[in-house]
Amino acid sequence: MAAVTLLALGNGAPDIFASVVAVRGGHPRTNFGAILSAGAFVSAFVVGAVAILAGPFLLNSGPFVRDVFFYLISASVLFYVYLSA
Repeated sequence: MAAVTLLALGNGAPDIFASVVAVRGGHPRTNFGAILSAGAFVSAFVVGAVAILAGPFLLNSGPFVRDVFFYLISASVLFYVYLSA
């Protein structure tokens, strides 16, 4: 459990630091752009790879579809906030 937590911290640390630097530097829109681009990558490639690779295995699709749906809703709301400035 500790290894997974440290992996998540190491994976998210550059995004957090880039967001803090963008906001403190007076460029908050850059912060949203970085978060949205990372979210687009996860939505397009990682979710797609999981869907393709999990094809031959029996998978309970309910939690998977729920998580992807709510993630895309939250990314859409963040994109709306980005566009409305």
